[in-house]
Amino acid sequence: MKKLILLFVLFAVAACDRKIGYYDLKNENETYSYDGELYSGTAVSDVEAENPSTVYEFREGVKQSEIKYYPEFAGGKVQYEKNYSMGRLSDEKEFSKDGLLLREEHYSWGMDGKATASVTWYDWCGKAKRKKSFVCDKNINIKYVNYDHFIPEPCK
Repeated sequence: MKKLILLFVLFAVAACDRKIGYYDLKNENETYSYDGELYSGTAVSDVEAENPSTVYEFREGVKQSEIKYYPEFAGGKVQYEKNYSMGRLSDEKEFSKDGLLLREEHYSWGMDGKATASVTWYDWCGKAKRKKSFVCDKNINIKYVNYDHFIPEPCK
């Protein structure tokens, strides 16, 4: 019986392990490193809006990012929106005191100049644990802190 329980636990850990991978951000505007590995990305939304070729790529099965641009301003239609997910690096204790391992963010800017930001945190198995929304002015910046956290400012 003990062997059966152990086998089940190992299978569950392995199944969850496949859902969250390392992230690899690729963009020419900014570089940063962790444990000797170089990553690059942009930290300011205005830069991305001017560069439609900006793409975030993620390894190990983490959801691919999606960036959509709406150049026209009509009837309050969203001008710019971005979705991306990122997996945490191997030492989750350094990044997450509450055990949440994946962060997904969505930003959109409307004709009224207001931006909305929605952030969802997931646990190791990809189950949503917490969601938070922000409303900001049009000058929102996405600030990179603590290796893998993008935080919207001046959102509170």
